Amino acid sequence: MFWLQKSRVEAIKYGDRNTRFYHLSTIVRRHANRIEALQDTHGNWVWEIEDIKSMVREFFLSLYIDDNEQY
Repeated sequence: MFWLQKSRVEAIKYGDRNTRFYHLSTIVRRHANRIEALQDTHGNWVWEIEDIKSMVREFFLSLYIDDNEQY
């Protein structure tokens, strides 16, 4: 908890100055938030970008399409 609070204080203190700290923290956050692979319904990991895009598209289409309809 201490280190979390300390990191927030440093982010507030140095975060808006366009400093090295700000740029490094942005790079770390971007890397941590990046989706590099997804697991399909069969438990297989999918790494190819186009296949991941297709999986995401199919997932959201299945949310909004009736089970009896074809698309």
